[in-house]
Amino acid sequence: MARTTEISSTEALERWLGRLDNEDLPILNRTVQRLCEIAADTDASTQELATVVLQDAALTSGVLRTANSALFNRTGQEISTISRSVVLLGFDTVRTIGISLSVIDTLLRGSTRERLLRIMRESVFAATQARLLAREQGMAGTEQVFVAALLLRLGEMAFWCFCDEAEARAMEQGLAREDQPSALLEREVLGFRLQELSSHLARSWRLGDLIEHTIQSRRDVVTGQVGCIRLGHRIEAGIRQQGWQSDAVDDVVKVVVEQCGVAPGRMRSLLGEAREESVRIAEAFGIPASAAAPPKAPESRADEAVVRVHRPAPVLQLKILRELSVVMRERPSTHAVLEMILEGLHRGVGMDRTLIAIYNQGRTALRVRYAVGDQTGALAETLGGDLAGDDLAVVRAALRGQTVLQLMNLGTEEQARHHAALFQRRIGGMDAVLAPLVIRNREIGLIYTDRIPSQRLLDGEAIQSVLHFSDQANLALEHITA
Repeated sequence: MARTTEISSTEALERWLGRLDNEDLPILNRTVQRLCEIAADTDASTQELATVVLQDAALTSGVLRTANSALFNRTGQEISTISRSVVLLGFDTVRTIGISLSVIDTLLRGSTRERLLRIMRESVFAATQARLLAREQGMAGTEQVFVAALLLRLGEMAFWCFCDEAEARAMEQGLAREDQPSALLEREVLGFRLQELSSHLARSWRLGDLIEHTIQSRRDVVTGQVGCIRLGHRIEAGIRQQGWQSDAVDDVVKVVVEQCGVAPGRMRSLLGEAREESVRIAEAFGIPASAAAPPKAPESRADEAVVRVHRPAPVLQLKILRELSVVMRERPSTHAVLEMILEGLHRGVGMDRTLIAIYNQGRTALRVRYAVGDQTGALAETLGGDLAGDDLAVVRAALRGQTVLQLMNLGTEEQARHHAALFQRRIGGMDAVLAPLVIRNREIGLIYTDRIPSQRLLDGEAIQSVLHFSDQANLALEHITA
């Protein structure tokens, strides 16, 4: 009897795979397979990646559209070629965009059923959470984690894209009852589990070992890349099914705190960050807004009291810069200049936290002299001390290189991304700008600024404004110390 069931399940799955062969998925197969082969090849070149993308006109257009979105393009420079997108955004990021768009665009051409759109949004949220967890733990290969988590429910997406109306109606009716496990419902309606379809597609398209290992793993795995993917999906499912304040979500948070070494407060912050970032990613990937977004994280009154948001005020920026020019004629004190720069960044550019730190006499540590928005003092404690250690390598790089650095735009080198991830853990967020203070080719300190508490994007306009104020700070310091 068991053998009959096994054969029946296999035959049912093969019939469905034959149906997919008659759709657009063979084209998707070749494109995604080649991109995944490039992902596995450590010697793959930028030109190889660009060539694969350029062979598909729709994919080329989609990658450039996504690369120019506010979420991915933090420089404010228009990206008009695939090769330029790799230079500005990084090899891994462009490959991730390519794989994601290949799958999403093909499936959206097949159907726009509400259930499909919801699964896509849920998968983006789970993938974003998985990637943040991997970054938080300083793991390598965070983009591979995102792709594997995004495609973990590929079988479900393919079903809701290409199923007929009778199958869709039977599944919807079964899911509405909520009294039958989804695995049993799938076997009843289709004769096989959709996870089996995901597994088969992952193998036949050669999507990579990570997604295959994750599909085959236990759902309660919590360590390594597979653990991040499983935890990301458990968090998404818990929030969707029972809400942010549910026991299910609390249990996963507890596991992450105990097994992954993430502080409880930081973990709750990551949940909110993942939600906001996933909404922007779904928009950048072209998933219709009609699909339900993940529910918002609850905001406590304490948080509202702490985070006071200043919106960018271009007129105020100009006014402060003009006042600085006037003051410079009177040879002001260093204190007066830096106070004006601090206020310009905070009130004019609309930054949440801005600190100005100066080297100690031995040039081995920084001392925070001016700060706004650092309510708990944790950021000042991070920056105001010895500069040794990998977690402050980004700070040392900004100072010694005498160059402005943005955490989310540090390039494609694995070591730079690793150092950025370590520093992100220290500051409690993903993006910030570090601008050195330099007098006569000698660095004396650093301006640090971010929008982490309010979880707002550092777009190209904000970056350019920060650069302008940091340039004016250095010009003023040069002038008054001449």
